[in-house]
Amino acid sequence: MNLNPPPLSRTSFWSTPRPHVLSGKDLRSSDSGLLTLFFGSAEHASRHNWLNAGRTLIDKTYVQLLWEAQQIPYEGKTAHDLASLLDSFVRNDIRPYWHSLDDLSLPERHELAIHLVDATAQQLFADTQRILPATWLLFYLLPQLPIMPITGTPESSYRAYHYAMRERFAQQLPYLMTPYPGSDYGSSHQRLMINAAVNAGDWWQRLCFMNAQLPLSALE
Repeated sequence: MNLNPPPLSRTSFWSTPRPHVLSGKDLRSSDSGLLTLFFGSAEHASRHNWLNAGRTLIDKTYVQLLWEAQQIPYEGKTAHDLASLLDSFVRNDIRPYWHSLDDLSLPERHELAIHLVDATAQQLFADTQRILPATWLLFYLLPQLPIMPITGTPESSYRAYHYAMRERFAQQLPYLMTPYPGSDYGSSHQRLMINAAVNAGDWWQRLCFMNAQLPLSALE
């Protein structure tokens, strides 16, 4: 059984704009940009009593960029609709946990990640099966939690997918310890904030994992 995944040819995907988004040169569509937009917006809101001068906490343009970057179908809801729904979700479902996330045990983080994915699917899409966009949204919004994004059609609940992927992730982890290149997008405060969040957990390794996955047959 060979657990060594194909070598990562580069880690520049971190700062590379998605070629199919807008002009293909918009840095906001890179992983670095998306993490700064989503986690950065939540972190900013947390320092301002979860208010944003009458605007949504996560701008609809950011939602549009993420949906286009991951090629997620809207299925009846606009970016404006999703940003409005996300506003309530962040305040009601994420805010109560925000300042205690770093104090949670690993099992508690896993359970909270699963709970929030299911809650996002229900509250934003009114469909518990729409876990794919929920995972990508929370992946960039909450790097503190061990969210495992979905890259294909989910065949089971997120709970089952989560633990199956975490097992594969653990097996491949020794091969995923590529150096984190550091934040290269946003203000100096945002870069410091992103670096601190990424260095505190395994978000970078999860990103590398999603870019260098083995087929299931390789683990059999």
